Amino acid sequence: MASKKFILRVYFKKLYTSPPGFILLFRKPVLRIYRFCKLVRPTQWILSGNEISSEKYLAIKYIGNEIDKQFWGELIFGKYFHEECIGRAWFWQIIALTDKKIKKYSLLIIGIPKILRLLFQTNFFYIPCWIQNVIYTSEKKLLSFKSHSLKMDIKKIKKNQYEFSVTKDHKEFENFYYNMHVPFIRQQHGKKAVLMEYDFLKNKLNECELLLISKNKENIAGVLIHYHKGEALLWIAGIKNANIDYFKKGITGTLYYFPIIHCIEKGIKKINLGGTKPFFKNGIFQYKKKWAPEIAYPSYTGFLLKQTRVSASANSFFINNPFISHDKSGVNCSLFTDLSQSDFNKKLKKFIQENPMKGLSEILVYPLNHAKIDKIDCSSIDPSLNLRICQNSKRLSKK
Repeated sequence: MASKKFILRVYFKKLYTSPPGFILLFRKPVLRIYRFCKLVRPTQWILSGNEISSEKYLAIKYIGNEIDKQFWGELIFGKYFHEECIGRAWFWQIIALTDKKIKKYSLLIIGIPKILRLLFQTNFFYIPCWIQNVIYTSEKKLLSFKSHSLKMDIKKIKKNQYEFSVTKDHKEFENFYYNMHVPFIRQQHGKKAVLMEYDFLKNKLNECELLLISKNKENIAGVLIHYHKGEALLWIAGIKNANIDYFKKGITGTLYYFPIIHCIEKGIKKINLGGTKPFFKNGIFQYKKKWAPEIAYPSYTGFLLKQTRVSASANSFFINNPFISHDKSGVNCSLFTDLSQSDFNKKLKKFIQENPMKGLSEILVYPLNHAKIDKIDCSSIDPSLNLRICQNSKRLSKK
C-alpha cells in the first residue's frame, strides 16, 4: 500500500503541473515574490581547492545561485573542490563588504542582474552570464569562411549520409524534447543542466520549426529554430538518448550545419548560433568559432569579479582564462599577462588570429606579477578595435 508521503507528493506534483484556475491567479505572483527574495538575499559559499592550472591552493567567496556556483567551481578548480555554505546575506550587506572582510579569500564573485551592478563601485569586472554568437551570411559567404574544423565536419556529414527534414508536428516535438533534448542537456552539463519547460516551448511552436536529422530514415537528432523579426535562433538541440556512438560519427556538426543551410535557403541573413559562456577557452565557445561569429547580446544577468588578495593561484586563473567583460565602453576582451613585452606581442597576435573578435569594442590588457607592458604591436589588430593597457587596475589587488 502506498505511503501517505508518496500520495501527498503525487498530489502536490499534480497540483503544481495542472493547477485549477483559482490557484493560477496566485501562483505567478507568489513565484515572483519568492524569486525576488532569493535575489535580494542570495546564498554565500566558500569554495576552495587547487587552482586547475597552477595546482596551488586557492580560496574564493561566491555569492549567488547553486547552478552558477557549480560552473565557477569547475572552471577554477576542475571536478574536485571543497564547498562550504555560510548562509544568506541581504543585498545591502553585500554592497557594504569591504576588502578587509574578505582578505582571506583571493577572489570575490557575485551573481547579479546587470541593472544592479550600478550599486557597486567600479572596481569589479562585470562578466555576462551568457553571450550570443551571431553570423550574417549568404551562401557565398558561408562557403568562403570554411575553417579546417568546419571542412572536417562537412566531410563526416557526407560520409555518414545524414539528412534533415523540417516539421511543426506536436508529436514529433514531444519525442524530440523527451528523447533527444533532455538526455543531451543532462549528459553535456550534468549538475549545471538547466532545462526549459516543455509547456513553455510547446506554446512557442507557432514561431518555430523543428529540424530533425536522420540516418537511414531514423530521426536521431534535432534543433528547434525560433524565428523573430527576420532573425533565426538555434534555440535548443538534442541527440537521441545522448548516444555516444552518434558523437563519434560527427552528429554534433549537423546541429549547426543543417540549420544554417536551411536558414540560407529560406533567405534569412542573420542567424544566432545560441549562447555560450563568455570565456575564450570554453569548449562550446571554441567549437562555434569555426563559423566566424560576431559576439553579441550579453545577457541581463552576470557576475561581478574582483581579486581581493594577491596569490599565485589567483593570477594563474586570470592568465589562463581570458574572458569577455562589459562596461561603459561596451563589450570587451579582458586579457591578462605576466610575460615580457616581446613575448606578449607574440601571444597577442596568436590569440587574435585564433579567436573571434567581431562585436568587441576593446581589448583590455592587465599586466600581472610586475610585468612591464608599455607598448603593444597593433599590426595584427583590427583598426576598429581599441587596445588599452590597464596598469594598476583597482579590480586586481596589489597586496
